[in-house]
Amino acid sequence: MRLHFRNVFLVGEGFAYLVTAVADRPLDEKRALADAILASLRLAPPEGRLPVLVSGNCLRIPYYGLEMTRPDERWKIPRHLDGPATTLELAREDRAAVAVLRMLSAPKDQPIADFVAERARLAAENLKIPKPEAQPATLGGRQALELKYAGNLLAGRPAECRAIYMPLGSQVLELVLIARAGDPGALAPLGPGPKDLETIRASIRFIEPPAAGQK
Repeated sequence: MRLHFRNVFLVGEGFAYLVTAVADRPLDEKRALADAILASLRLAPPEGRLPVLVSGNCLRIPYYGLEMTRPDERWKIPRHLDGPATTLELAREDRAAVAVLRMLSAPKDQPIADFVAERARLAAENLKIPKPEAQPATLGGRQALELKYAGNLLAGRPAECRAIYMPLGSQVLELVLIARAGDPGALAPLGPGPKDLETIRASIRFIEPPAAGQK
């Protein structure tokens, strides 16, 4: 059988996409149909992990123009074959502390306060704890909202959590910092005193993403 191909390259959000139409007859006969399919495509931000550039303890995600620093070599980027999709995850070697970065989709035009309130409701239901209240915060010098709560978060063991939410383009950046309860080197108290996870949070900054096609 002789097959006919039509290849179209689409560029958006810094990525190039190849769309291929395959048919058993010349595609020019159905060009209107092929054009309608192409016109219906919508390029959305990717989900899950993206390439991370590592230089010593500096980690950069070029797609989002985001840069952060891990405290030291004890912090690793684990490899998972299952579980929730994450953009970046850091785990300390002793597994007593983790930092998880996700890009979440939010309903169009939903205020960030309503989005965070829904996340607080889900945390309360899943962990059987009082619903945490959102507090103003900053992340990378930008305004954000923060939830603080505790529960069995680390392999079923008690842990403390701080979750920070910030709008980023059409998505919501979620930074979750989890430390084993009572760990002296993970989460700082309410007063001064930087610790590992607070060091990660304070190191986050946003840089200009590369132009389309730039490596």
